[in-house]
Amino acid sequence: MLRDIKYAVRMLTKNPGFTTVAVCSLAIGIGANSAIFSFADAMLLRPLPVMKPSGVVTVNPGSATFSGNNSVSYPDYIDFRDRNRTFDGLVAYQYGQFGYAPNPSVVPAMAFGAFVSGNFFRVLGVEPTVGRGFRPAEDQVAGRDPVAVLSHDFWLAHFNGSRSAIGAKVRLNGIEFTVIGVAPATFTGMDQFVKPRLFLPIAMAPAVNGADNLNKRDVRWLNVKGRLKSGVTNAEAQADLNAIAKVLQKTYPKEPRDQVIRVETELALRIEQSPPDAAIIEMLSLLAICVLVVACANVAGLLLSRATVRGREIAVRLAIGAARWQLIRQLFLENLLLAIAGGVFGMLIAIAGIQLFASIPIPTDIPISFDITLNQRVLVFALVVSVASTLLFGLAPAVRSSRSDVVSALKARDTDGARKRSLWGRNVLVSTQLAISVVLLMVAAVIFRGFQNQLLQGPGFRTDRLFLMSFDSEMLHYSTAQNELFYKQMLDRTRSAAGVRSAALSSGIPLSFSNGSQNIFPEGGTLKRGEEVPTTFDSVISDGYFNVMGISILQGRAFLPSDKANTTRVAVINEHFANRFWPHEGAIGKRFHMGDANAPLVQVVGVARQAKYIWIAE
Repeated sequence: MLRDIKYAVRMLTKNPGFTTVAVCSLAIGIGANSAIFSFADAMLLRPLPVMKPSGVVTVNPGSATFSGNNSVSYPDYIDFRDRNRTFDGLVAYQYGQFGYAPNPSVVPAMAFGAFVSGNFFRVLGVEPTVGRGFRPAEDQVAGRDPVAVLSHDFWLAHFNGSRSAIGAKVRLNGIEFTVIGVAPATFTGMDQFVKPRLFLPIAMAPAVNGADNLNKRDVRWLNVKGRLKSGVTNAEAQADLNAIAKVLQKTYPKEPRDQVIRVETELALRIEQSPPDAAIIEMLSLLAICVLVVACANVAGLLLSRATVRGREIAVRLAIGAARWQLIRQLFLENLLLAIAGGVFGMLIAIAGIQLFASIPIPTDIPISFDITLNQRVLVFALVVSVASTLLFGLAPAVRSSRSDVVSALKARDTDGARKRSLWGRNVLVSTQLAISVVLLMVAAVIFRGFQNQLLQGPGFRTDRLFLMSFDSEMLHYSTAQNELFYKQMLDRTRSAAGVRSAALSSGIPLSFSNGSQNIFPEGGTLKRGEEVPTTFDSVISDGYFNVMGISILQGRAFLPSDKANTTRVAVINEHFANRFWPHEGAIGKRFHMGDANAPLVQVVGVARQAKYIWIAE
């Protein structure tokens, strides 16, 4: 084998032109696939950073009434946790923002964290680097145990990685917490993008946020995941939880109970939560595979051409006693060396692609990281692609070369008929390359022009001289009356400030992922059996919002200062909403229920121009 490898290296170095073209072709194909796999890994495929992540599943409730909210109330979570027979443990969590200060004399800074159940770290198999995780007793009484676990990055940034952080006091929303542990560097939370800096017991949520959601079954705000018992399938766990849900429905008939529990893998959940991400990854992966096929076809064509040139060499080796399997092994070794070289240079291309993806900034104050790295999984993928490419481009040329006509080759004779027979394979490869290349170029052109057109169309609202400032008064524990007074005074003073033409309040703005969602029930409408409740994004705004955003009102009017809580409930809808529910009649004056079929009716007073709400290419 060592002799064959030395001979293969010698043959490749004797033909630098052939070797260079072949290696560059493979490098492009392997590099493109590795870069796209890194992208897919960061977006969709990377497992949770916990012990045995394949055993962790998501408890995903859904129902006809609450199709827009896949969360669980805290009392329901407790019942699911304590009554199930198929999980080693169920954990609950929810993200939040806190005002962090090391002591009362320091102005608080924003810190993103998560409320978690007392069994969170134990069930997930996450062992703190320093200190300990939460004890079950620390999540049983509301407001009793102000303890916190820090993320590894937060520990390094604010405590310089010192063990003296354990027992230290920190202030979160004005409440003093005791640091009891530091999560390991490998644990970045339960989301592939959002990285919490602090972890607090769920029982501390009422004290921190000022809203007691621990005893309300109709407030669904927690995400739930669980670790299955050994040998238990998703279907068995799903049936177990649905049986509990039916018992809860009978026990609490006044609560909305038409929920159906689904137990899903992490991958299925991510695809469900963001279908565009899955579609983009699928498209890019398909295109990258096409590039690899073109590269392999290119190399295979080169090898077939080279087989004709090496015919006499193969014939001589066969004549002096070489076995055909030895020749095939020799040629495969040469191909494998080409693939390895292509893989090495392909990784350099992949690194450049990864750096390009990583250089795209994410405009947000929330600690979102798009962690595209050349990790172990990517390296294994590149190795598999390299070996697969060897089989793909090396099999036919190697077999054909080993079947050389010894007598003809030694006599250096080759008839026209033989030449024609030897060219058909290369013709097929070249035709395939051209066909796939044309398709790739067309797809690239269509995507580029489509994206360009979307950018030229604009988002549908003003983007110049428009500024945003956000506040979170929960950190100061404001009452409802204090909140109303604060925002009214802030809006009045902002509107009267020098250099300000107009100002408005809004619970969310387009392209910021801050809009809420509501179920819609048109007045007089009925749902067909099995039909899902339509949902829509919504935003609570003040008068003047459409003027500030530069969004024109096509029919009716915008909100007025006279639209108060004690007057008729009114709404402004967009063109799509109007066409969806009242396609052949005017929408002005129409009414609908929002959130629940029994909720008070809301009257449409205006139709606004369509804009972009989630991303620029929607």
